[in-house]
Amino acid sequence: MVVNAPRKVEIGGLTGVVVDVRLDPKWTGTCFYSAPGPGVPVMRGLPPSDFDHSMGPGFAYRLYLLANGDTTLQIEIQVVHPASLPELAAIAEGLRFGQ
Repeated sequence: MVVNAPRKVEIGGLTGVVVDVRLDPKWTGTCFYSAPGPGVPVMRGLPPSDFDHSMGPGFAYRLYLLANGDTTLQIEIQVVHPASLPELAAIAEGLRFGQ
């Protein structure tokens, strides 16, 4: 994985960090979702959640991890064309949460 340094962020009154994640272009390993091509599991939820994401070549994630009381709120943007990240990030960063 290629992950940039976390940057501080505030969205809708919640503070946290944002990171961009991509598959290392040199990675050749597979996972249960990607075979026969390269891939890696990225996130899995805890039961009873069935949240399960992996990443393959060309994909990019932007992950916002925001403090929300004693929990963490995650906003995830997943794209095939990384050039679209800024446009989608502007939407995410414009979110407002009820108090």
